[in-house]
Amino acid sequence: MNSIVDEKYSIIWKFYLFSFLLFLCDQAIPQEILWSTPGVGRRPALSIHGATLAEQLVVVSSPFGDRVRASNLSDGTGAWSRRLLERVPYPTLPLADAVVIQGDQGTLWAVRNEDGEDHWVIGTAEPTDYPMGPPRYREQALFTISRRGVIRKLVGTGERLSVIRPLSWGERRAETVPLRSNQQQLTYLDQAGRLTVYDSETLDLISMVMLNPDEATANVLAGAMVEDGGLAWITEFSGILRAVRPTSGQALWSARLGPVEELWSEQGELLAIPAILPWDEEFAVLIATQRQAEIYGGANRERLSSFALPSPAVAAPEFDATNQRTWLLCSRHLVSYDRLQGWRSFELPLAEEPFSLALADGLIVIGDLQGRIYGVSVP
Repeated sequence: MNSIVDEKYSIIWKFYLFSFLLFLCDQAIPQEILWSTPGVGRRPALSIHGATLAEQLVVVSSPFGDRVRASNLSDGTGAWSRRLLERVPYPTLPLADAVVIQGDQGTLWAVRNEDGEDHWVIGTAEPTDYPMGPPRYREQALFTISRRGVIRKLVGTGERLSVIRPLSWGERRAETVPLRSNQQQLTYLDQAGRLTVYDSETLDLISMVMLNPDEATANVLAGAMVEDGGLAWITEFSGILRAVRPTSGQALWSARLGPVEELWSEQGELLAIPAILPWDEEFAVLIATQRQAEIYGGANRERLSSFALPSPAVAAPEFDATNQRTWLLCSRHLVSYDRLQGWRSFELPLAEEPFSLALADGLIVIGDLQGRIYGVSVP
């Protein structure tokens, strides 16, 4: 009899222990700061350069400053620092042996990874024509786009090809918006909802499709498109997430994300940039607002998952393709999602409010609002 009673209480004790462990797993777990280092100004932009952890650098710039600084990713120690003649509006672009920096007047610098010295420098042909998006690298060539619709292709050490393209819509010029895509072609999405695709070899126009059903309004904030170009999602200023077929412009479904003002962080950064997730044999899309993160089926409107954020989001979600895990930076937490473990949140032990996020192999890099940079362990 006693053995049966003991077994009964043993089972109950194990049940409560298991429940308590589940409770602990659901709580925010503090993260370890491995190193911290000064940046170059407020609201830092971060990019990771290099193939292995021993070689990798975190390169820091600020849209308010003219300095770029590189630190060793392993311990945060300084590698090199450059002061330029122009401000740096976009994150730097990593190449195999160089860091490409674009100034706000259109000048391009390619500097060596190891010491920050120049490989080459090229100025814009028109000093008053400012860059309209970050530089891109496709098929061994570098591409830039300007506010006047000039696409520049640079090959090797600076051989240059400039082509004028009709990137305005009627009399109103449409700005380009962030577009996440792994396509090898040169693809741009603008506020009017026009998706324009160019051949990266010849710069010939491949296609131009309207993804926004209301062509009279400049309403698009951001988009994402799968590699084969068969499916895309756009976020509209009205707070709508829309799935479309880029080949035809056909709208598949739409979903309201919530209050329009919550598409941006409290610092004015756009949060609602779609992140593509592999999902069984197809794709899903993860999108965040200040208070909520949601996952929708790719070609259908099924809401696959929803998560109330533990603190307000401050940056758009980033997908780690190596570990099949998506990260979202919040004001006091890191939030992650993967298919195996679902949603998890981790407390951030930062004194200042976090602002920017970059993912490396085995390390997460965070910049705070004042510009300091932190290397944080991956939970």
